[in-house]
Amino acid sequence: MQKRSTLGRGLASLIPEARGLDVDSPRAALAAGAVVQIPIEEITANAMQPRRHFDDAALAELSASIREQGVIQPILLRPVEGGYQIVAGERRFRASCLAGLRSVPAIIRRMDQAESLEIALIENLQREDLNPVEEAEAFRALIEQFEYTQEELSRRVGKDRSTISNTLRLLKLPDEILDALQRGAISMGHGRALLSLAEPDLIREVFATVVQDALSVRATEELVRRTMKGGKARARRGELDAPLVDLQDRLARHLGTRVQLRPRAGGEGGKIVVEYYNPTDLDRLIERIEGQAF
Repeated sequence: MQKRSTLGRGLASLIPEARGLDVDSPRAALAAGAVVQIPIEEITANAMQPRRHFDDAALAELSASIREQGVIQPILLRPVEGGYQIVAGERRFRASCLAGLRSVPAIIRRMDQAESLEIALIENLQREDLNPVEEAEAFRALIEQFEYTQEELSRRVGKDRSTISNTLRLLKLPDEILDALQRGAISMGHGRALLSLAEPDLIREVFATVVQDALSVRATEELVRRTMKGGKARARRGELDAPLVDLQDRLARHLGTRVQLRPRAGGEGGKIVVEYYNPTDLDRLIERIEGQAF
């Protein structure tokens, strides 16, 4: 699927400086890229907004500030049937509602749902507002619903493909552990360590120890290694050991495409699977492989 090139440039390039305040004409604002006041009742949230959790205390503080100073930074909206949908700035919108505002300053842009989700994701990533699970779910939505590859996603949101892959793997964890990640009870590093275990019940057992003893990520990794070495667990089928994961990521970065290492069960050999997306991409890969030593 071909995507618009503007999406890879970050949020700042997507929201231009306002050319002036037009409080009366959303249509003119849409054409000119200006800031316009939009009535609260005409604005709806985006059901695909990556951020799911909003801290009530922080929201109350922002609401108090808006009550005194107003909304300093306009929110980004897209026209939809019956009004406008939030693309970026839902937290400011919620706080404005709490503050009793009747309208909010906004920039209006025409865009499809894929663009809207990507811009919302970029904004939250730049602000570091998403927890690891929200981030993983947003990546999955872009891949499954809008047919992004991990390579495209890497270029557009400014994260390494290996980071995106590791974040997506977190969604394999049991629900109660995903909930702990969302609450900040454990970190992404804890989650990655737990993924080395095969059985969900064993993951839960080790997780309980991690929380009870407030283990660090390194201590969690050591506990997982001891558990596996003691015969209480086997490596998840299809998962790679850490050295092979690192090598796979190095190959992917070097070649600029997805690479999979597939070791043979019980043997020392295996396969390297390198993806290409069209004949031009294949030619590029061949030139890279022939022209440079890894």
